[in-house]
Amino acid sequence: MLAVNASDVDDGRNAALSYRLEALDGPPSSSDVVSIDRRSGVVTALAAFDFESRQTYSSRDHVTHRKQLTHERL
Repeated sequence: MLAVNASDVDDGRNAALSYRLEALDGPPSSSDVVSIDRRSGVVTALAAFDFESRQTYSSRDHVTHRKQLTHERL
């Protein structure tokens, strides 16, 4: 479906990033229809989108550095 991408200037283990999505909408929320791979940032569909019943889903992407520094984007 899509991929979230971030980078870090550190090398090796210190460059490790972790991804997660936070649903910002009500039931069924975006977390019911999409999932993100914590290591790669690849977002995949968990179910078919029914645009006749719902046109948009909202989530916030979080990227966390090994040292627990976090960046968020809507």
